[in-house]
Amino acid sequence: MPNLYMKLNASIEFSHDPDDESIDEQLGGEPLTGMGVSIYKTDSPGITFTLSKGNLIAGNMDFNVVNGIHKLECDGVFEVSCKPAYVDEFLNESTKWIFDKLVADPHETTIYAECKSGVEIEEYTEKNRNGEFKAYRYHLSPVTAKTKKSF
Repeated sequence: MPNLYMKLNASIEFSHDPDDESIDEQLGGEPLTGMGVSIYKTDSPGITFTLSKGNLIAGNMDFNVVNGIHKLECDGVFEVSCKPAYVDEFLNESTKWIFDKLVADPHETTIYAECKSGVEIEEYTEKNRNGEFKAYRYHLSPVTAKTKKSF
């Protein structure tokens, strides 16, 4: 799989759905180390890439908790592996990207969270066998490239 590069400049505040475990309960004492970003697709599941301190090659990615609010401060370039079938879409400037999940060490445990600020929030109606409900997409604006020299 080819290595590609993504630059993300973001300051995002997170919370949890009141009906779910809090972010701290989900973490179980482990630190936040990254986040999943997905290519947004309307007709199929998106392709998710993990941006973490482990694949940060330049800049910074810091998670903090201030007054009980989890916050990401990121201005970094990440090296990610991409299946050949998705390279063109990854590099396409018109590809839409969304926040997918938070990630915790040591096994990249998925932490479910909602973005409260720092992203464009889109509300939409989701349908399933139980009916309709409100859901949200959290749009990001990363920049992608074939080489790290592009940044």
